[in-house]
Amino acid sequence: MGGRSRGATHCAELPFLFDTFDAYPDSPVLAGAGDAQRALGRVFASALAQFVAAGTAGDWPPYVPATAARIPHFGGER
Repeated sequence: MGGRSRGATHCAELPFLFDTFDAYPDSPVLAGAGDAQRALGRVFASALAQFVAAGTAGDWPPYVPATAARIPHFGGER
């Protein structure tokens, strides 16, 4: 992934969602994806599919205005 900033990165979630890492062999951000990135993609895609189908993604609480929102961080706890 390199050590220097890439600025705004757009659509970087798509290879995680569709498992299309191999389509970007020259990408400085996505090239060289391994098992960990593919596993993270499966977790992300499953959570998104569950949200689309059921309106919830497991323990991800629904948005309630004027409350402290909890943002899930895929790939590890913060």
